[in-house]
Amino acid sequence: MEPNSFYHKFGERVNGSQLAADYAALRALLRRYPLFASSRLIGPSITQPDKKSKIKFLNQFLKASGYKSVDAITWHQYYVNGRTASLDQFLNSTILDALAVEMRTAQQRTRHYTHQKHFPIWMGETASAFGGGAPGLSDTYVAGFMWLDKLGMGAVNGIDLIVRQSFYNGHYALINEQSLPNPDYWLTLLYKRLVGPGVLAVSATPRNSNVRIYAHCDNRRITVFAMNLKADDVRLTFADYGGPVDVYEYAPMSGNLTDALITINGRAPSFDDRSVRLRLKPVKSQQPVLLKGFRVIFVVLPLNDVKCAL
Repeated sequence: MEPNSFYHKFGERVNGSQLAADYAALRALLRRYPLFASSRLIGPSITQPDKKSKIKFLNQFLKASGYKSVDAITWHQYYVNGRTASLDQFLNSTILDALAVEMRTAQQRTRHYTHQKHFPIWMGETASAFGGGAPGLSDTYVAGFMWLDKLGMGAVNGIDLIVRQSFYNGHYALINEQSLPNPDYWLTLLYKRLVGPGVLAVSATPRNSNVRIYAHCDNRRITVFAMNLKADDVRLTFADYGGPVDVYEYAPMSGNLTDALITINGRAPSFDDRSVRLRLKPVKSQQPVLLKGFRVIFVVLPLNDVKCAL
């Protein structure tokens, strides 16, 4: 919806207070009908909560008790302009880090007005580049760095839900116009298969902003996923864990960062109109674990019956 952009798009203005009143009216209307009484409303679906004008709109909405009419506070996020995006931007740690500012701002403003330690916050629409994505970038292997970093950063910062733009249509889609998966589809599926709901704090020594590391757990395993934004290989050692680990490397099939085809541990996943075939066979590795330049790896550490706090 992006109401803070209405004037730019439609020549009409609406402020956050008016939108809060509109949401309250809509919520009251829905409650009159049993079929819609439990419908979810989310909002205000603004853009860029790190910008002053957008923060002002969010403050108006929250101050006018707009949060009482919604099930989650939402905003939309894109890193770059799809019409002018470059390959280097998809590998720029400064651009990736800027998302944390938006997340923290959304959290702080929501807590301030709701007086709740945790009120649901969603990224209601998000992808790599706005304007339908960047052709030859958003629909290729390199887009996975932005996508996976966003999933990791969202979990660390307490974002409850991330809504991907889009499943189909546009260069940022998970499925292309031939109804075949783009690389981010396989990366998402790999993430869903391996990453648990528990979020763990991760510290790396020495600190390197070009090596992005996140860790999750369930009651069976800890999964660390890491990405290397530079060409130089690095080696990862996991303190206090000395056993062998399972490694899954996500890589472009040809080695080209703008490849539309990927491999997982050297094997290409497949898809047809009946099924998705993602046979995950890990590579056993001793430490240190090699993280090649411009690669993504998932490292699974068995918990051996030690419970992970969820």
